[in-house]
Amino acid sequence: MTVVREFLQATSRGGVTVVVVADVKSHPSLADLEVFGNRVRILDEDFTNVAALERAGVHHASKAVLLSDLSQGRSVRDADARTVLAALTIEKLNENVYTCAEINHREHAHHLEMGNVNDYVVTNEHAGVVLAQAVLTRGIMRVVAELLTHAHGNRFVVAKVPSSYKGRAFADVLTEIKSAHDAVVVAIRRGRD
Repeated sequence: MTVVREFLQATSRGGVTVVVVADVKSHPSLADLEVFGNRVRILDEDFTNVAALERAGVHHASKAVLLSDLSQGRSVRDADARTVLAALTIEKLNENVYTCAEINHREHAHHLEMGNVNDYVVTNEHAGVVLAQAVLTRGIMRVVAELLTHAHGNRFVVAKVPSSYKGRAFADVLTEIKSAHDAVVVAIRRGRD
């Protein structure tokens, strides 16, 4: 349950409780989360079940993460269908929740997009890209792990561009941000919030 561990480490000061809805028998690694004490609640239920989502507190949740569940001999197609069903259900139950879903094949992403699911990760696709970069660029995985793993200390931060930066040369803004915040600008995103 790397995603839960990373999330809890990143929010260690926030008093955040994570509720995991899963078939416990099929996921013995859930026992490893006991080290987080009362910051993790585990509901031994089917995450596609509306009543289970309601018991998990979906109406009050600020974030929801859906992991592809290939347990019990499920096919990849079935796992993606269950993920899409649960994501769309969560969005219907709480339109203010930020939902991110893991799917195995991009062909299922359009359902998530149509249902206003905020984000998704195409596991096989992203893993392949990372593996290709590891082969092409020796040592890149240490950099990727440093950026993506909370335990290493660095992280991505999305911030609005202050009006004082608008119209200025990128190099000037980059230097100022590095000096003021010891941060490096990686990208500027336009349009989407």
